Amino acid sequence: MKENDPRSQIGKRAAAEIRQRAHEEDTFYAAQMARLDVTREQLSCWERGDGAPAAGTLQRMALLGYDVIYILTGER
Repeated sequence: MKENDPRSQIGKRAAAEIRQRAHEEDTFYAAQMARLDVTREQLSCWERGDGAPAAGTLQRMALLGYDVIYILTGER
């Protein structure tokens, strides 16, 4: 996936939100990943801009209170 591909930014934002939520809740990001059924490999790919979360992951994120609109659009 190319750096300017919008999907690469979606993945980066999703990974950043997972890490931010872990920080806010004073938990390990692995706990957040487990709640979302996301692997370390997936998170790593997203952080590199090599992928984006699937619809099911975005649904779980939304149900857990993540700002999925921000993840998808970059706008709050």
